[in-house]
Formats: sequence, structure tokens, C-alpha cells
Amino acid sequence: FDAEYRPQLAIEALAVVRRDRPDIRLTMAGPDRGLLPKTQALVRSLDLEDCVSFPGYLDDAAKARAMKGHQVFLNTTAIDNTPVSVLEAMAAGLPVVAVDVGGISDLLDGGRAGVLVPDRGPDVLATAIADLLSDASLRHRLVKAGREVAAKFAPSAVVAGWRAMLESVGVPTAPAPLEGCAPLRVLDLRDVTRIHCEAFPESALTRFGSSVVRRYYLWQFTGPHPVPAALGCWSEGEL
Repeated sequence: FDAEYRPQLAIEALAVVRRDRPDIRLTMAGPDRGLLPKTQALVRSLDLEDCVSFPGYLDDAAKARAMKGHQVFLNTTAIDNTPVSVLEAMAAGLPVVAVDVGGISDLLDGGRAGVLVPDRGPDVLATAIADLLSDASLRHRLVKAGREVAAKFAPSAVVAGWRAMLESVGVPTAPAPLEGCAPLRVLDLRDVTRIHCEAFPESALTRFGSSVVRRYYLWQFTGPHPVPAALGCWSEGEL
């Protein structure tokens, strides 16, 4: 409950939807960061106390139970990139209705994996919610697409992506050996710079300073030329 999450926008949208759906219910979970009292006051002023619950912070088990008991996940943030809550909702099989801000469109695959709503206030948001609740085939498509997106953020997929990215820029993810020879890596630049300066204290490059030496070797490792065949020798974990 803070300004960037705009909980009051969810309440205002609920009030519009309830005109045609008096049985609708909204759960607003999470810690208070200043706006909980104002949000609760808005609920009272709109006479929505019987259809809004505030369970507070939910641990993983409670969150899973709550998601199983609902049909739609609503995201009203003013700005966001890759909210974990939206990923959790998609993984749990909830179709998402989200205000189209920040990176939400990328996360929802341009609207394929969730309903994107222009940031124009509660009425357009309420229309999107009502339309989704009335269209079972749309909910089914969004649930399927949402789970496909969520799967891309599984731990195994994220680790594989990081490994591929690091290795593509010359940073092998395997640790350096404790003993023996192995190819040098960008991760070894600090030690390579130290060794160069100790081995060639009178060289012109060393006289420019360690930062210049490091930039030289960084260029060797990551420049436009082919990757050099550079080997290091480790003894007791030290290069």
C-alpha cells in the first residue's frame, strides 16, 4: 500500500464493476507503506466494506490459497518493470489485468499473456475486468499464455540465461581451478593486472598506471579481435 502501487485505483475500478456485478469481491494483500488507512477510508466512503478484504502480508502458502480462490489478478502500479507478483499470478493460473505502464507490456507479451489497459483511470480498468469475467475463452487463452511466460522465469531458465549471457562476453561461469592451468577470463583481470605490473615494473604500459594496464587487458579479452589464447596457472587457488 504505497503511492506507486495505486491501491485506490483498484478500489475505484471495483466500485464501477460492482454496479453490474454486486457479488464481486476484491482481496488486497500486502504490507502497509502509508496508504492503507486512506485505502480503507475510500472503501468505507464508497460503501464497499462487504466486498473488500485486507488480509495483510501473505506468506507463500497463504498467497497460493488466495490465488486459488480468485478469478483475476489486478495490477494497478503507476510504474513497474518485471513485478514478481504478476509472475506469481500467471504461474498460479490467474489471468492478469494490468495498467500498461513501464515494462508491463513486455512482460505480458504485448497483451498476448494478459489484458493491458491504458492508464486512463478506473473506468477503462473496470471495463477490462468486466469483459474478462464475462469471457471464459479469453480467460483460458490468457491463463495458457501466462503460464508460458511464467515458465521462462523459472529458476532453471533464469540461471541458463545468465550463464549464456556471461559466457557470451567472455566470463565463463565455471570457477577457476585451485591447481593447474586453464584459460584466463574477464573475471581474472584484477590478478592479471597485478601480475603484469609486478613482472614488468619498468615497462611503458606499467608506467601509465594499473588502470591503463587493466584497460589494455580488458580490450584484449573483449575487443573486436578474436579471443586470444590466454592461459593462467593457479596454485592453491592463486593465479
